[in-house]
Amino acid sequence: RPPRSTLMRSSAASDVYKRQVRGLWELRSAADEKGWGIFAIKNIRLSENDNKPVLLWRARAMPHDNTRDAHTIQRGLDEHVMMDLPGRLINHSCFANVGIVDNDLGAFDFYAIRDIDENDELTWDYSAAELEAASAFAECHCKHELCRGRVNGFAGDGDKIREQYTVGGEPYYARFLVRMSAKEES
Repeated sequence: RPPRSTLMRSSAASDVYKRQVRGLWELRSAADEKGWGIFAIKNIRLSENDNKPVLLWRARAMPHDNTRDAHTIQRGLDEHVMMDLPGRLINHSCFANVGIVDNDLGAFDFYAIRDIDENDELTWDYSAAELEAASAFAECHCKHELCRGRVNGFAGDGDKIREQYTVGGEPYYARFLVRMSAKEES
């Protein structure tokens, strides 16, 4: 991640920092050495949305040369994109409260897939969009009781990803991984 001073000098980051989407979340400094994080500013309950995941925000792909780095996400076997803010600032957890769905903006829509309490950090599982983990995130620091110790990517954690991020029969992980799973099962 870029240093905080760089993020906050950027007008885009400043706009995101001030913005609260649908009054559900805000950007703030995260605990430990995570840098920035996204936090619920009120309780988010699936029961208030017909027990369906709640759309938090829609990320857009930014101009990028398709090179994989610590700030890109995988959208296909040979496609890596840079997301706009706040998408690049959401931190990882091995048992995340946010899932993803491919969108028409070249990135992902982020959904609350579990009930989230006010002031809880919103997290997503990086293995839900990466076939293989980037070396920068191989060791996991999420500290969740179900922490896998490493971010292994879908190739290493596919069964867990399918189990944890399928909600109401719908997958909340990258579609190219869904298609790969379907091929494996047939």
